Amino acid sequence: MKSSSSLSEPLEVLSFEPPRDGSLLGNYLVAYEIPAKGGIGHKSAFAVYVYEAGGRGFYLVKEPYLDPLLRSTVAYAIASLSSWLAPSPVMEIDPIGYLFAELKRGGPNMKKLSADEVKGAAHFLAREILGYSVLDPLIRDPEIEDISCEGPSKFIKVWHRRFNSRGWLETNVCLTQERLDAIVTRLVHRSGRSISTVSPIVDSVLPEGFRLAATWGREVTSLGSSFSIRKQRVEPYTLCELIKGGTIDSKVAAYLWMLLELKGFVVIAGVTASGKTTLLNSLAAVLNPSWKIISIEDTREIALPHSGWKPLHTRNIPAAGASIDLFDLVKLSLRERPDFVILGEARGQEVQALFQSAAAGSGCVTTFHAPNVESLVARLTEPPLSVSRALLSLIDAIVFIVKSADGGRRFVSEVVEMHETPLQLFKADGATWEGDPQESHKLVKRGVGFGYSERRMSYELHRRFEFLKDIFVREHLLRASQILPLREFYPLRVEDGDDLLQGVDLFRRLVFPDSFDSREPERITAVVPVALLDAVEGNLEDNLGLDRSAVPIILDCQILDSRSHRIYFAVRQTRVCLPNRLQAVSPPDGECIIADNAGALSVAILGRHNHRVYRVELLLQLHPALASLPHGVDALRVLEHEPLVAKFPTPGKSSCDLLHVRHLKPLRRD
Repeated sequence: MKSSSSLSEPLEVLSFEPPRDGSLLGNYLVAYEIPAKGGIGHKSAFAVYVYEAGGRGFYLVKEPYLDPLLRSTVAYAIASLSSWLAPSPVMEIDPIGYLFAELKRGGPNMKKLSADEVKGAAHFLAREILGYSVLDPLIRDPEIEDISCEGPSKFIKVWHRRFNSRGWLETNVCLTQERLDAIVTRLVHRSGRSISTVSPIVDSVLPEGFRLAATWGREVTSLGSSFSIRKQRVEPYTLCELIKGGTIDSKVAAYLWMLLELKGFVVIAGVTASGKTTLLNSLAAVLNPSWKIISIEDTREIALPHSGWKPLHTRNIPAAGASIDLFDLVKLSLRERPDFVILGEARGQEVQALFQSAAAGSGCVTTFHAPNVESLVARLTEPPLSVSRALLSLIDAIVFIVKSADGGRRFVSEVVEMHETPLQLFKADGATWEGDPQESHKLVKRGVGFGYSERRMSYELHRRFEFLKDIFVREHLLRASQILPLREFYPLRVEDGDDLLQGVDLFRRLVFPDSFDSREPERITAVVPVALLDAVEGNLEDNLGLDRSAVPIILDCQILDSRSHRIYFAVRQTRVCLPNRLQAVSPPDGECIIADNAGALSVAILGRHNHRVYRVELLLQLHPALASLPHGVDALRVLEHEPLVAKFPTPGKSSCDLLHVRHLKPLRRD
């Protein structure tokens, strides 16, 4: 509390003076809550006005009005907290509320405040005691990305998310040398660090998770103390939000997702504040939820919804041997058998350890400051990084992200695959991207290592492309609170060990609501390529007389013997086509059958409960009015939340009998 006194004599109220001949670009109200120790906290609000004048942008904060007498009263109350407030446990739980109560009663040499006066003073009391003094509005505004103070007697500048085409906006916050030193001290102490002439540089994180870089006095700059605060969104951008915003498209995103799923090595490169970490975080968020993922950073910026995510960060202590740097943490990750390693930023000798992690088989992704391939290779191979050119081939893809000239858009400019001669796979052309993931040699090579055929790879790419392209997914999925749909995207995990039941996981669904459902009927083609059969030992395609073309296939897999801890598959497959819709009687779960004739006898599906996989057979009966139709049956049964789809043989055609295949290898995730 004592540190607040120097910031509160006199109490500073931000001056609101719109620029002369300026045009108003926008204004809004920011309401926020500062939590207290006991969780009670305090609610407050302020207004923001953004102007443009003379080619410059201005960000002006308008705080609640305080008359001069009340201003001095509040300043005195804050400055003399320790002298006239009696110790109380309430002070620890709700300091603002306790102070209000004492102000109403009146302290020494203070007049009693009315309810309106207390309400008007609330903003400043919270700002000075629990907040960051005059910086508090800038830190609380969720639209602000960066706050920069170059020195005393200079207006602090901010980078605004909505008005970034105007560049840095000048605020109405200007600090003297003494006030700036006090503000820097408060910021650094809030981050759990200290700053002085002995240690004049601090790089740390504020309690809100915002990154702080501060300098003290004139030790490293001739202007005086300075600071920079980089803010992250409370809820990180999702991959679908980036697609919707034009940062990347579904095709490029599906390629990168597939490459990371195959434990590739991806480098996201660009200049400062181009959106590298944002893109990295969104890509990492769609990794397999069952993986063990380790992130390594100087200061925490990455936030993932995965239960197996382990964040590591450095520790900087001047005492000899007490500091822990990125190199130490990357070496530590090598001992933990991670599925994926995320290095927030590669800039030192930790890069060499990251390459060793990639060579050991872990997936890796990192960010790097470089505007093009030539600069990236030069920085990696020259001191202090000194990565051998022979190791550069471990990099599968380099994603370059840029910021448009007007600052209004951040987007992926190109994706380059690392070969002896780098190959450009994707290139931005306005709002679209030219390129084909099927031409990726690195992706094919990775897929071969995981047992993927060319057709299987095509299927997996297309499945991810459709998943990301869907409007519903863009608007509702892939947030931390909604990780379940992403879990259902991946194959079901069988009870014992890492055995996987790799059945049919359709990338599109067929939905036909029953009479109790208000949705409109929707028909979406369901296609499962022949490539899925590559997961089963033996050349079943030849046995069944199928050609190698991309024939739509439905594959029905069953667990025949789960007690013996072995997985056997019975495979039945037919060609499937979808005729005109005719509604049939629904099975008990309320979903309908699409068919043009009788003949469907039963359907075997896989259910899931408490991580157990079980087989259920449902008897189906078509509507009697359909029984006399002369056509053959081509029917498809699709469950919204099951990855296994049943099929029906076509009468009059050469259908396939149930094939019992012996000595099949259990499918495992490497």
